[in-house]
This record gives sequence, C-alpha cells and structure tokens, in this order.
Amino acid sequence: MEPSSEAVPPQAGTCRYPGCGSPARPRGGQSGARPRYCGNAVTEDRDGIPVTVVHDAMTAFRRRRELDGDTSSTGETRPVTAAITRAGAIRDDAVAAAGQLAAQLDIHAAAGHVRSDGHRAERPSPGDNL
Repeated sequence: MEPSSEAVPPQAGTCRYPGCGSPARPRGGQSGARPRYCGNAVTEDRDGIPVTVVHDAMTAFRRRRELDGDTSSTGETRPVTAAITRAGAIRDDAVAAAGQLAAQLDIHAAAGHVRSDGHRAERPSPGDNL
C-alpha cells in the first residue's frame, strides 16, 4: 500500500494538526515521547461560524475525519444540533398530543360522560328514575 500523495508528513518538531506549521510544544521533562501538537488555541471558520480549536490529538483526529468527509460514526456532522432538532420534534409531538387530549375531553364533557373536574360521571342505572 503506497502512502497518499496528499498526506505530507509533518517535519519533526512541528504540530501535526492539519494545516498547522507551528512548532510542537517543548517536552515537559527528560523522559517520555515528544509532544506532537502545539497546543495553541486558534479560531477557525467552520461553515461560516468562528470556532476556537486547541491543537491537540483529539481535535486533530476530528479535523482529519471532517476533511476526509467521514461522518459514519455519528451520521451527523453536528450531533448537538441533531439532538436539539430531535428534542424540538418530541416537544412538538407532545404539544399536539396534549391538544388532541383536550379536544377529546371537551367532546366527552359536552356529552356528559366526564364531569368538569375530569372524573368520570356516574351513569344512572336503568331502574333509576330521574
């Protein structure tokens, strides 16, 4: 398998966040792996919305997936927006159901099947004279 011609490996000591050429953070001690990201907080334009992104491993992973067009795990590019949309639809369904219930209650109250306090009205027995 040949490496992709589009993926240019970063030089040693530079940030590995896609499109960033800043130097990586200095090593915190004598042992351990060298940091691969600069850690800078940079404002990026995402669909016309300015977003502050810290250059670290997780944000670089997410950005590479966005650039590759891979949204298979969530099915949405913005899961919070999808959740808000779903919550709005559930609220609309609940409001519609409450409206239907109120209409049915009005119909039954008009027919005398339900008292005004919402309890079921007593039905007279066939032998009762009113």
